[in-house]
Amino acid sequence: SGILDLINPKLVTLMIGTNNRGDYKATAAGIKRILDSVRKRYPEAKILLYAIFPRGKNAQDKRRLENEKVNAEIVKFCDGEKIIWVDINKNFLTPEGILTTEMMPDLLHPRNEKGYSVWGESLKVYFEKYGK
Repeated sequence: SGILDLINPKLVTLMIGTNNRGDYKATAAGIKRILDSVRKRYPEAKILLYAIFPRGKNAQDKRRLENEKVNAEIVKFCDGEKIIWVDINKNFLTPEGILTTEMMPDLLHPRNEKGYSVWGESLKVYFEKYGK
């Protein structure tokens, strides 16, 4: 629609990848293509690249393990200057590494007040530092 041509953001947040299935390297490569596209469109903007959020109840969940493999690849795309790695995953988990339905009702999306509050509070420092 051209709507992205009408903005010139200082800061872009990018949280993608959890719904991709298959080879983790292919998922990481897809994220890299999107990241490169955003960088090309907004060369002056800083990009916050989020670690893919935890999935499933515990650390042994197959999907959580897959996401962690992707995260291990995509962190390499960050330079700490223009592309900043943001891993707030521990903030969603109990000290034992459990993801509760209070935090994410479907063990995937922080859709309720608790999950969104944790997400927002966790990002506050990044917005204050890079959003000015």
